[in-house]
Amino acid sequence: MLLATDPWWRLERTRPTGAWYQAGVIDRLVVVAAIVAMVAWAPLLGVGAWPPEAAAALLLGLPGIPLLVARATGRAPGRPPLERWAARALLAWLVVGLASALSSATPALSIVGLFGQGTGWLFMVVLAGAWALGTGLSPAGRRLLASGLIGGALANGAVALAQVTVGLGRFGLSRYSGGQPLGLQGNPVFLGGIEAAALVLVAGRFVEGRRRVWLPVAVVALTIGATGERMSMLLAVVTAVAVPVIARFRSARGPGLAWQKATAFGGAVLAGVALGSVLPVLRGASIVARQASATAEGTFGDRLHAWLEGARYLVHHPLLGAGPGQFGAATSALFPLWFVRSHPGQVFTDGHDIVVEYAVTTGLLGLTCLVAFTLTALHARRGLLLGFAAAVAVVALIEPLKPSMTPLAFLAVGATSWSAQPGWPRWRARRHGAGATIATSGDAGSVVGEVSKPARDRSGSVEAPAAAASPDRRAGAGVGVGLDAGRGLGIGAASGERAGSRWSRRVVAAGTVVAVLVAVAGAADLLAGTREMVLSKGDAALSHEHAALGEATLANHLLAPWPQAAAQLAVVALLGRQATRRAPTPLAVATTWAQVAAARDPGDAPAWAAAGSMQLQLGRLGPAAADAHVALHSYPWDAAALQLLGTIALDRNQPAAARRWFSLLVQVRPRPPVAVLMTGRCVGNLPGSPAALRGPGCGGT
Repeated sequence: MLLATDPWWRLERTRPTGAWYQAGVIDRLVVVAAIVAMVAWAPLLGVGAWPPEAAAALLLGLPGIPLLVARATGRAPGRPPLERWAARALLAWLVVGLASALSSATPALSIVGLFGQGTGWLFMVVLAGAWALGTGLSPAGRRLLASGLIGGALANGAVALAQVTVGLGRFGLSRYSGGQPLGLQGNPVFLGGIEAAALVLVAGRFVEGRRRVWLPVAVVALTIGATGERMSMLLAVVTAVAVPVIARFRSARGPGLAWQKATAFGGAVLAGVALGSVLPVLRGASIVARQASATAEGTFGDRLHAWLEGARYLVHHPLLGAGPGQFGAATSALFPLWFVRSHPGQVFTDGHDIVVEYAVTTGLLGLTCLVAFTLTALHARRGLLLGFAAAVAVVALIEPLKPSMTPLAFLAVGATSWSAQPGWPRWRARRHGAGATIATSGDAGSVVGEVSKPARDRSGSVEAPAAAASPDRRAGAGVGVGLDAGRGLGIGAASGERAGSRWSRRVVAAGTVVAVLVAVAGAADLLAGTREMVLSKGDAALSHEHAALGEATLANHLLAPWPQAAAQLAVVALLGRQATRRAPTPLAVATTWAQVAAARDPGDAPAWAAAGSMQLQLGRLGPAAADAHVALHSYPWDAAALQLLGTIALDRNQPAAARRWFSLLVQVRPRPPVAVLMTGRCVGNLPGSPAALRGPGCGGT
């Protein structure tokens, strides 16, 4: 006989227990944005890795600015005591960066940053907003963020392993020079950094005894070995050794099960890195030879020299620096001749160190604000997300900043758990009331200690009874975007924070919506403009003049602060000159656009030299010489500018000046006979040359 049961619509439905289901809507959106930033490369669009990553970074960071302002202006019981000062330090950093950008030689370019690099003032805004969003994540959101970061690393690792085994060149995912995999990062350095940082999170899951963790360990370790990058391999080895050691010392019962799991994890990582380093060699790559031939002088010596030149610039511009993203324009003229001769055409457009980068570009004021934020944001913080951020920070100390990596470190720092209220500001504890502090443990977000038992309201949010009578409960106090036990949008549900007033919630929500719309518009503009420029280059290569002109014109409107689209318009104009054989008009148009491109980035010496060469073809000796001098002002050893000035001196019948310019050219390029003989004039012997160089008109030639 069948047992009588209630109808199905009366049965109580059990809710899934995963972090995705426990987290709220805002938590999920933040984590999805972080994952997109890690995998945002559109090879089929032909735009490279940077534009999609920069667009995803805008979507990740800009929506957090309203919450950053709320964190800096409001006081919330139950929040970390120094969190407000960390937010204030970030806001001060942004103000200093904006002042530095507006006072730089190119304010527009300093705000958006160099194309393909993007470390301007907007990048600083993205970093600050990402940290603020991290502070608003609930405990379930923190767990979901850790899972999302692991998932993004696994996606990169899967693509990288496919690149070194079966090859993905037909999909636009070719390998790097030397056979190194790129994953979805566009550079093996950043691929290795992402994997090494995610390895810290995987270690926590492994030691906890999670099932199906062996596969992530294998994928991450193999990818780190396949990249062949020394820093990421060193980080992997340190993690593999540190995890068993920490587990051994933290085990209350001696070498128990946790220590055994940690030891197994370390052995698996070391074995995976060793095996992964062999995979590219089996495919005919030369990573081992490259690593053997690389020296500390060739790798870190160049960076050290760039750091020293940055310090020299900082001595003369100590307050505001050169402007965000203007490291290359600030330091290119300081490199000596011997460095230029050993590194022809190489210019450091980035400081390859986050401290040096912002010291040179935002001055001592900006660096002080950044250091103050670091000290206050890391105080009394704990959790594996802090280890993830530390690994990314280590990579940022020797490599350029990356839109798909650096914002994730700030997001992870904001999402780290507050372990306990510091003991030294006891007057703040008395002021906010006993029981206003709830300590959370690690990424799990579980409550491990509290001064008094908290009360629960009907919505399920935790609040301290003493905090209800706190004088800080006023408009603007405790404003934050959080989630209320996964029920939807709430204010300050993370870490026991009380909700602010309804007016404050509406202000933050409205500001967040506006920031999201601005981020979407900026991302769409960047992607569309870059795509049009790529299409214009392709049509120009096929001699489709009209199509290339329309696409380049649209790209110039969408990418107005950058010089690349204007330079493409100059190329298209020269294409029209070759097609119609009309000398003056297309060349004059091309010269105008070349001048526009050079003016948008005054520190780009090759652009000024190219514009000067066009001026010379039009017979404008004065403007051509002026452009060449501007190029030498930003980079005194530009070979094209030196040759241009020598040619102009010959046209002006000034052999002494021509001999001087060509002598400098010989010092920069020891073998320039072709460049000198192209002038068709006798310039006499050139001192400094391996052999005396004479023009075709000289006697004995």
